[in-house]
Amino acid sequence: MIPYPDRPRVACGLAAIGLAALFTTPVAFAQTADKTFPQNRPTCHARVYDAAHLAAHPKQRVVAISFERRAREIAAEKVFIESGEMTEEIIAATLRVRLRGDRTSHVVRLECEGARNGARYCEAPACQGGEIGVTPDGARAIRLSLGGKLRNGSFVAHYIHLDESCDGARPAVLESGEDDRAFVLPVAPAEACQ
Repeated sequence: MIPYPDRPRVACGLAAIGLAALFTTPVAFAQTADKTFPQNRPTCHARVYDAAHLAAHPKQRVVAISFERRAREIAAEKVFIESGEMTEEIIAATLRVRLRGDRTSHVVRLECEGARNGARYCEAPACQGGEIGVTPDGARAIRLSLGGKLRNGSFVAHYIHLDESCDGARPAVLESGEDDRAFVLPVAPAEACQ
């Protein structure tokens, strides 16, 4: 687990990273990392959906979404990489989501592992299970994907816990509903990710 400044330091524990490393080529990882997450630089990608978009997509639950890498997350990563407790393939990020009919912005800290099939896969370490894929979408945007298609064309749904609410009676979950499967987020000013 990547330490966050407001959490105790814990050694990296993504068991799946070993398997992912077997299927990840260094070139694919480097290309995805450079385009999606510039090394040692904070990033913010965000989108707020307007009324017209939401009217055209009545089943979309997400009204605002952002994905960021903060300076303090990058600094914490450097410390753990230098100490040998984690590798450069794992990065930290923060996902913020506001859902239709909910005034709360839900926040989840993510760990994202090295590229598989051109995407990084992020999970919430506090709530095991569920992941979101992140890929470059043009020069200045990223695509967040929940779920995906199998070779036979059928869609496999997925989800990710928000607010580290996996232990609560009513967990906050972002699911890959009919209109909540993919989100293209352009580069945005840092304040858009607050």
